[in-house]
Amino acid sequence: MFNFIGNEHSDASVDDYHPDYFATGCSECVADHGSFSGAQQTAFMDTLYPPNHGPSTLEHSSSYQNLIPFDSARLITCLSDLLNSDVNINWEDPALYANLPPFSELMYENTSTWQVPDGFPQLPSAHSREELPPTPNTQVPTPDNSTFNSKSSADSRPSDVEAVATGKNSSWAARNPGRPVLTTHQGEAVLNDAVKSLATTYADMIEKLADEHSVTTEKVKLLLGCKTFYKNKQGPTLHNAIVHVKALELNEGRPMGAKYTLEKKDYILKLKEHRMQQCLSVCATNLAASKDAQVTLDKVFKELEALALHTGMYVCLFATHGHVYDTNQAMWFGTDNVMYFWEDVLSLQPDYITKQLELWGCNQNKNINERDSVENMQRQSKHLLESGFNVITKGHNICMVYMNFETSIKEKHGINIKGWPENVLFTSPYKIGTVDKIRSLHHALQNGTCHWVNFTPHQHQEHIQHLDARHKAGETVRAPRKKHSDAGVSCKHRSAKEKVPPSKRVRSAVSNRRPAPKSVEYIDSTDNDEDSLKEDD
Repeated sequence: MFNFIGNEHSDASVDDYHPDYFATGCSECVADHGSFSGAQQTAFMDTLYPPNHGPSTLEHSSSYQNLIPFDSARLITCLSDLLNSDVNINWEDPALYANLPPFSELMYENTSTWQVPDGFPQLPSAHSREELPPTPNTQVPTPDNSTFNSKSSADSRPSDVEAVATGKNSSWAARNPGRPVLTTHQGEAVLNDAVKSLATTYADMIEKLADEHSVTTEKVKLLLGCKTFYKNKQGPTLHNAIVHVKALELNEGRPMGAKYTLEKKDYILKLKEHRMQQCLSVCATNLAASKDAQVTLDKVFKELEALALHTGMYVCLFATHGHVYDTNQAMWFGTDNVMYFWEDVLSLQPDYITKQLELWGCNQNKNINERDSVENMQRQSKHLLESGFNVITKGHNICMVYMNFETSIKEKHGINIKGWPENVLFTSPYKIGTVDKIRSLHHALQNGTCHWVNFTPHQHQEHIQHLDARHKAGETVRAPRKKHSDAGVSCKHRSAKEKVPPSKRVRSAVSNRRPAPKSVEYIDSTDNDEDSLKEDD
């Protein structure tokens, strides 16, 4: 590559100009500043331009607008012959490159006369610039140039805008046109696509390598996935030196087996215990409890408002204090017009509900230990189990059966429960009377460890086969039903010929009515009654 020097295009190179025009310009400059004769110039131009395809004289090549393209290989051959010949050309002369226009002008100036060889793509014309795709926006969003107020950031994600414009009222953004749309994680999608393509290519390469060496793909994967157990030895660091010196100081004079060690796991465990203690601790004063409740509820209200704005959900919340001496105020919160539900459907005002909730909470007058009584935990565990069961059965009015759970629920409906505490018998929470056991079940239901799941078709079939195997082995799979009180007594049916009155008389609705009280036949009159009659007269 030759660099231009001594002119206004000193930063450009030969590659920045069209090779066809460079050949014409060089031919003119060589004719003006070189040692060509007329015959040599004619031979030079004949070499550059084939017969009947280009100018035969230098006068026709003085204007680059009349340029006709030629084979670039001819230019390289011609220049190579010039360099190897005895012609003396001053390539350092700035005038040799003075009249060369930029390549951008040549690209769109006279492209209509260019002849593109077969097999090569057509160059775009000057009128096709508007048809080119826009340059992608690489601007990094900042707090002042966020996705809500920046037009450039909205242009950088046309997929979101198109999705909203073409949506058929199926999304929250499509039902709210004109509102700003949160950006999606397109970088993750691009990365996932790249990883998928790489995985496909990787699998093809493994198969090809296995076929070439006549081995299985598993062996190639094993060889590629193995790791070495040899590691480079690390040099001493300042941290290791400090730990070594401190260990010598602390362990000096101590017997073997009683030395101190740097136990990081104990430190992490202590930190977790401290955080758990902070979460389970209670406020010391009523004022501190009131401030904590106010700050926490403000955060919850903001999160719920943002949730309603982003997803369109309706949320309502009622809060009150649990003792008459607490300084917290009873309050209610609702997003949008959700409070109209209480007025229109239940005919209750939110303020009335809040007052009743406050009255109920103060009448409870229970501390944490009293709230965690066996009766309360049994009731809450029962509600949690039933609500989760109704959700997974999709409200098909299926009754929960604890005794024959293996057959009535798991086998019939393909539903199972996971995370049930191992030390607790699977039965109704009301039959669990131990405090520790009902508390462990209650905590498992609250934090989601114990939850309902659906069987996969394969798991359901395996469970049915397991029950059949147990039944064939003579094991009682289903608990027997309770016998009737008259079990074993034969009940003979009367024949139609026998005209015997029924053993029990059918009572009518009139006979079941209680008789009205009877009045006294004669009422004795008193002197006071007679006096009152006289006064009336």
